[in-house]
Amino acid sequence: MHTQYRQGKEEGLAEGEAIGLAKGETKGIRQMLQNMQEMGMDITTMAKIAKLSEVEVTNILQE
Repeated sequence: MHTQYRQGKEEGLAEGEAIGLAKGETKGIRQMLQNMQEMGMDITTMAKIAKLSEVEVTNILQE
């Protein structure tokens, strides 16, 4: 039973770390896109730089 507890705890920690990294990455991408928008870049250029679709860029900027 102790082994199952430890395994579950390790899996939970790994999942939490992955979620935290994903949130941080999303926040960084949003900030980068906002900076580019403030510089007057168009959506097409922003999408190419960020390696995202124009729809994804638009959705991120509207969040």
